[in-house]
Amino acid sequence: MPSQSRRSGGATRNRRLVGGSTAIALLAALLAGAAQNATAMSGESIAVTSPSGPAAQRQSDAVYRLQARKMFAQTNIAKIVDAHQDLFGGYYADGYSVLNIAVVKGAPATRTRPLVAKILGLAKPADVKIIQRPVEKSYAELQSIADAVRPDRPSPAMGSGVTGTEIDVATNTLIVYTNTDVAKFASRAKSKYAEAVQIQKGEIGDDLSRIKEPGNYNGGAYFRGLTTNWPCTRGFTIRNKFGKDYMLTAGHCANAGESVAYRPQSSEVAFVPFKHYPGASDLDNLLLDTTSVTDAVHKPFIWSGPPGGQSGQELLPVSGAAESCLGCDVFFDGMITGKRLGTLTGGSNCRQFESGYSCGLQRVTSGSICEEGDSGGPVFAYSPPYVVAVGIIKGKTQGQCVYTKIQPILDYWVATMTPLPF
Repeated sequence: MPSQSRRSGGATRNRRLVGGSTAIALLAALLAGAAQNATAMSGESIAVTSPSGPAAQRQSDAVYRLQARKMFAQTNIAKIVDAHQDLFGGYYADGYSVLNIAVVKGAPATRTRPLVAKILGLAKPADVKIIQRPVEKSYAELQSIADAVRPDRPSPAMGSGVTGTEIDVATNTLIVYTNTDVAKFASRAKSKYAEAVQIQKGEIGDDLSRIKEPGNYNGGAYFRGLTTNWPCTRGFTIRNKFGKDYMLTAGHCANAGESVAYRPQSSEVAFVPFKHYPGASDLDNLLLDTTSVTDAVHKPFIWSGPPGGQSGQELLPVSGAAESCLGCDVFFDGMITGKRLGTLTGGSNCRQFESGYSCGLQRVTSGSICEEGDSGGPVFAYSPPYVVAVGIIKGKTQGQCVYTKIQPILDYWVATMTPLPF
């Protein structure tokens, strides 16, 4: 999201949360990272230095145990909502401590009351706040509309032109994406589904060509915060001093503690355990963790080539990190724009963005080498038969694309590039 401008309209939240069966594993990973950095899990979060001494370590451990209890509670509550999609419109989390539950207005009270009581009973011991929101449509109803408008059906309800759908729990609507006339589609949708459907221009493609193998997640591909709803691009896989692998990307793309989706319409969810975006800094970055997703592994490769789901993608192995030089060529590799060649023309730049003032940015030749949605994506140089990580895409300002150098980020997290398996 190079320009860092927020998408118009309500934020889209999916109903999926961190999986409960692996919350203990996530806790272990968080405890391992606690000795390195601790990050506030909501609001404006700034990573702080490691606690030291037995008392500080006990305090840090207690914080992560509390977070794990909250995650367990949210996961068990989510299971209740998922099992009764005719009574609920879905759910979405705002960090660890708040869970929004959409309850269908016309649902029988004899069925909803016991379930809500059970949800509140699970939430209270973990100090999770439950916000009940009355809605018109159940999740099952919205899903049935999504099934009806699928363009691969023999007689799709909306005809041709549908490029994707997404259930927006926050607005209790189904978003239908189209690459044709929006006004025409909106009129057709209103006549069939009243206010249950909203039409948006543009395609959010199923980025399978950049995420080929289920469970193996590489850089250069899509992700989106489920609360902030900002589409961005994954960068590089890095490994901390405890041997834990994370996916590195831009810090302005999501909040600490936020869940993120790795595909536009999917149940795969990652998590933001650590973030560094204090303002005037050259370290606009965050780390993504897939411990909560069964068999999900971040790999030391990046997808490169054409943008989105177009054919011609290649998977490139990343062998290390380095700094580029003035006048040297670097490749930007965002999900929206794809692989584009640029020339480094200036370093240590400061720029004002909507999300804050950032310094230490590297300026690259002007041109269409980055757009909104490319933020966090890889910036690399070739070192055949491998590529070398140079930075992650920050954004576009004054007509020029800028990136954040990767080496200071690695130094900050006491990390290295994840080694190749060969």
